[in-house]
Amino acid sequence: MSLFTSIDTGIADVFPKRDHPLRPQDPTNGEPVETNKFYGNMLLDKRTLYAFPHPFSVWWTAIDDFYGLGISHTTASQRVFGPNPNSNPASYYYNPVGIMSLCLSANQFNHTSPAFSTSQWGPLSVVAKLSLGDGQVQFPILNGMGFVTGVYSKLKPVVSSQIGIRSVDNAAVIRAGLTRQKVVLENGVTWLVYTTSPSGASVSFGKRDPNHLDASSDEDGLVVQVTTIGDDSWVSTIDSAAGAYGTGVKLTGEVNSDQTKATYRFEYAMAGSSTGGGTLIYALPHHYESFTSTMNNKVTKYKLSSTVLGDMTMCVATSLEMFEDLPKDVGFLPWNVSKPAGDNNFAHGNYSSDDLKLIAQSATNETNGDIKALTNLSSMYFSGKAMDKFALILLVVKYIVKDDNFARNLVDKLKSAFETFTKNQQQTPLAYDQLYHGLVSQAGWSDPGQDFGNTYYNDHHFHYGYFVHAAAVLGKVDAELGGSWAKDNKQWVNSLVRDVANFGDDKTFPISRSFDWFQGHSLAKGLFASGDGKDEESSSEDYHFYYGMKLWAQVIGDTSMERRADLILAIERRAMGHYMLFSSNNTTEPAQILPNRVSGIKFENKIDHTTYFGTNLEYIQGIHMIPLTPISPYVRQPQFVREEWDAVIGGLVDNVDSGWKGILQLNRAIIDPTASWSFFSQANFQNKWLDDGLSRTWALAFSKGLL
Repeated sequence: MSLFTSIDTGIADVFPKRDHPLRPQDPTNGEPVETNKFYGNMLLDKRTLYAFPHPFSVWWTAIDDFYGLGISHTTASQRVFGPNPNSNPASYYYNPVGIMSLCLSANQFNHTSPAFSTSQWGPLSVVAKLSLGDGQVQFPILNGMGFVTGVYSKLKPVVSSQIGIRSVDNAAVIRAGLTRQKVVLENGVTWLVYTTSPSGASVSFGKRDPNHLDASSDEDGLVVQVTTIGDDSWVSTIDSAAGAYGTGVKLTGEVNSDQTKATYRFEYAMAGSSTGGGTLIYALPHHYESFTSTMNNKVTKYKLSSTVLGDMTMCVATSLEMFEDLPKDVGFLPWNVSKPAGDNNFAHGNYSSDDLKLIAQSATNETNGDIKALTNLSSMYFSGKAMDKFALILLVVKYIVKDDNFARNLVDKLKSAFETFTKNQQQTPLAYDQLYHGLVSQAGWSDPGQDFGNTYYNDHHFHYGYFVHAAAVLGKVDAELGGSWAKDNKQWVNSLVRDVANFGDDKTFPISRSFDWFQGHSLAKGLFASGDGKDEESSSEDYHFYYGMKLWAQVIGDTSMERRADLILAIERRAMGHYMLFSSNNTTEPAQILPNRVSGIKFENKIDHTTYFGTNLEYIQGIHMIPLTPISPYVRQPQFVREEWDAVIGGLVDNVDSGWKGILQLNRAIIDPTASWSFFSQANFQNKWLDDGLSRTWALAFSKGLL
């Protein structure tokens, strides 16, 4: 079964159509524009900040004598730790940016900055172009590209370096029309420069001055490729890949017959040719760890550092192919990683009659208010958290307390609450943005910071994940009670899903706005420029979206969507274990960072153990926990949770006297459900220990359900 089929078409009439206040700087021709990708800086402001395709960073440099595409590669030895570089743990580390190792330029750019533009915005690639007069150079920029490639038309290539060029050797002819030169910079780092001539001529570079190399020809269609090496032993392997380059990346995948495993791949559309049958592609640690056997003869022994994603493995290939086991058995109810209950097993026997009385009483107390008013708040984020809180209470009432009358009453209240949103009458109504193609809050039409930047595509997966999960619960329970809510509201919920995780041929939204298939987790920052690239703070709200998507797909019978969500969850489990949730056996991230146990905010060029809303330790650790649901023990694996508790949380939790206390204690249920249950069931429990998205009802049901 194919994984990447369209979900739906069109857009619900309830959303007004508007043009975004921040107009795209390039013609879109009606195509959706990716808003949360590694090349986002190339679309925003002056467009001169960095893109991070890994293992390189690239940017449009418009400074005198260095007009062109700047290229940098930093190694682990260049990382900066702070605030005390000798502390362990360090609070953060970053890589220096803007070190222009090389710049792909043109002789005609000497004193005039060319025009910069982008096109072909995809989930894994983009094409950048520099134009001057009728001349241009195109740069296909792809995740994992091993060469930075420029295709020249009516321009004479120049390769320059701000670091300075110590030496350049004579051109070696690899084959007819393909030459290679070794360029050693003043910092001792060696780069290889390849030229491919359409006519079969030998084109080389000569040193003009300490910073510039001029090409010997301005042949139309000349291809220039550059890469860096560790030592001379790399050269023959790279020679075998030179001359071929990727022009775009297509995501494909399928599940096996029993739908327990999925294969996915990045297929690089190729131009040119090479003797090795592929081009250079660098794979991240979580890719390498899950390679299929088809990759065996494509993997080399050579590695380059990424910025914050560990060492990347060089492959000579036209695609990367990976597989994952799928979390099919994680369902709606509490799930213990050591004792999977199964999606359809609602006959949990862990609750005594006294337990159920306490849970039922808590549910009664917590649903006595005006749920419609309590969920219509001033932001989509807080509204979603509130809606999901009540949905989880409904789940408990129906399947654990097993009180259908109570459930019917709560279903009616939740339907009424949802109606405010399905009619788009909430405090922060949504609009369909016709320029970038997405559903955005109208709260930030004049102030980008409103509603946590939702209008500018920030945090959509965080915001909408709560609604999607709540809709899945409501739809399931309502159907079992004889209703048709899910069917009646399918287009509205699917619109939220498609805004974040669209696939197939649907042009209503971009493909996979939030989830970065290469990095293995989502990127939160939307149309906001950032010198350290896109970022993500809350790993848990990331996978909560895809968990909600999985359950919603199950409710409406969309098997492709369900398995796709399963695959994303499996990838996130693996990738987050490398880059965001740090166990002691982590060999990907620097040793100075591991004792923090979580990344805090993970940028593309920096990891900073903090949050956007404060530096309290409970905030930093807890934002990677909320919300605690059945998918949490799957991603936050017991070894990690135990180590985090012993090293950080255990000594902290008694001093926390806010809603974060409940989050920390409920996370404890993954490793010690008895202690977690004791905390929430105590006679002197205080509601101030509950986060605004957490109910005591769910905390009791979840903790006891893991026993």
